[in-house]
Amino acid sequence: MDPSLDLVAPEPVEAGGRTPARGSQWQQLRALRPYMRPYRARLLAAVLATALSGLLGLGFPWVLGTLVDSALAGDGDIGDLNLSAALLAGIFMAQAALARVRIWNLAYAGQHIVNDLRSVLFNRMIRFPTAELDRTTTGRLSSRLISDAAFAYGSVSGAVPQLVYSAIVVVGGVILLLVVDWRLALVVLLVIPVAAIVARSYSRRVQRLSRGYQNGLAATNALAADSLGAARTIKWFGAESLVAGMYHRGSRTVIEQGLERGRVRAFWTPTMMLLASVSVVAVLWLGGRSVQSGAMTAGALVSFLLYARFVADGLSSLVTQYSKLAQGLGATERIFSLLDRDTEAVPGGNAVRGATVSIADRRGSVEFRNVSFGYHSRDTAALDHVSFAVPAGTTVALVGASGAGKSTVTHLLARLYDATQGTVLVDGVDVREQDLAELRSCMAIVPQDIQLLSGTVADNIRLGRRNASRDDVRAAAEVANAVEFIESLPRGFGTEVGERGSALSGGQRQRIAIARALLADPRLLILDEATNALDAHNEELVTQALRRLMAGRTNIVIAHRLSTVKQADTVLVMHEGRIIESGTPADLLRSPSRFAEMAHLQSLSHVLDVTTSVPLPGD
Repeated sequence: MDPSLDLVAPEPVEAGGRTPARGSQWQQLRALRPYMRPYRARLLAAVLATALSGLLGLGFPWVLGTLVDSALAGDGDIGDLNLSAALLAGIFMAQAALARVRIWNLAYAGQHIVNDLRSVLFNRMIRFPTAELDRTTTGRLSSRLISDAAFAYGSVSGAVPQLVYSAIVVVGGVILLLVVDWRLALVVLLVIPVAAIVARSYSRRVQRLSRGYQNGLAATNALAADSLGAARTIKWFGAESLVAGMYHRGSRTVIEQGLERGRVRAFWTPTMMLLASVSVVAVLWLGGRSVQSGAMTAGALVSFLLYARFVADGLSSLVTQYSKLAQGLGATERIFSLLDRDTEAVPGGNAVRGATVSIADRRGSVEFRNVSFGYHSRDTAALDHVSFAVPAGTTVALVGASGAGKSTVTHLLARLYDATQGTVLVDGVDVREQDLAELRSCMAIVPQDIQLLSGTVADNIRLGRRNASRDDVRAAAEVANAVEFIESLPRGFGTEVGERGSALSGGQRQRIAIARALLADPRLLILDEATNALDAHNEELVTQALRRLMAGRTNIVIAHRLSTVKQADTVLVMHEGRIIESGTPADLLRSPSRFAEMAHLQSLSHVLDVTTSVPLPGD
């Protein structure tokens, strides 16, 4: 059986349907709530187990105190001693069982919540407008996807139960301190306001430093991901040392931020420890005097000391876990800053739900009316008042030098970008008024730079129609002249193609792309230098497959090599974003045109089987 990828993803959460992760930490926690809600029973079980464990823990000093008093009684009655020991054993066993409940439920909920966060985040990223993706590196997005999602939930899920536990221990410990000896309790309570001030100052600084640390780490991870993705190019130019140096400098910045966070921790943590130790020494001194005077038993003093230690440790834990929570919320803020961005399916991106053109009315006709467009990264316009029409069922070739605007025409057709002026129509309807998914489903592209996804050969062909059967996939591969080489692969259609199809040759990737387009059965087909950079044998195989693919469709062919345009009904010659010539290949060759000049330079007049009647430049 051919393995295939599950191509169904969860629907993205729209920005308007949740609380943005900005402002207070409470608002940031609320932003995570929709992702925790499906697992609230598990999370509640973990929190309850933690709370019960904390309450049981508060009984430990009391029982230990009675055990000490029983041991020192000297009356030979070991009943109280046995009972105290049994109660202690019971407390430890119950805490162990509750720890199991807490750990398992947090692990279960954590795995699912992180996976859901990543799925929704990826679903959002893949729907970002192309212009947005142009401005953001792949490595930076992957860092958000991989690192921040896990870190955000891991920090929050680990910190919240511990905060509950520590709060119970501190509050319960203070109450029991007052019960055991209210005078000694006042000594301990004097430390709490000081500890609270320290904790607040500490957490603020740590959150700020952690945000900078995580941003720096994301930048270095992005550089690593981008560099590894371009490893072949780096090796070709011998730039390994250059890239390694860039990564090292970025890592040094991260180290400096991490060290600054360590310096803050190195100051505040010992400060908290010192406060706790001073309070313990004061309690020991005052409590020892109370035991000497007979106002307190030795067991009561032991219980009081343990409660005091519980309170001190609880306060320290509150600071630590609050810091951890702050770090996690910093990652949460970064995640939701991405989820707040517009996609192609929300206002500010492309239309939410546009007009639907029925399949019966789809013919693949194209018209550009006075269209202009410019990329954000360029000062000059990519298209400048371009107008042309492609009747359904015909083939138009776009030719011209690199940067003339040929590929931009196809980008506007599929609404990868929107025209800044003018109107683009497909089947007589403005593309901006059409349902985006339905519009794109009527077209397919065979590009020069074939981009295959990691997965099997069958997975990549099924991108054309994800519910296609095995027979449909094979039939498309046969028409694309691809079955022979596919079946020679180790696992046939189930063979992994590697990253971006690195396990296959250029000609093989090209034929898989053709099979993918055939399976989509588009009304409008775009061929972007589909036979460029192929050897003669592969070019012939691909050309045969393309002829079958183009039959009965509207075709837009982009070409530098003019031998690929001889079957076109119309040629549009583009220069600096404008159409400067149009006509049939034969008519253009018979006139003093730029197309004729290009054909002459490529010595292709004989290929097109046309005799030029005008002198060409250089004749």
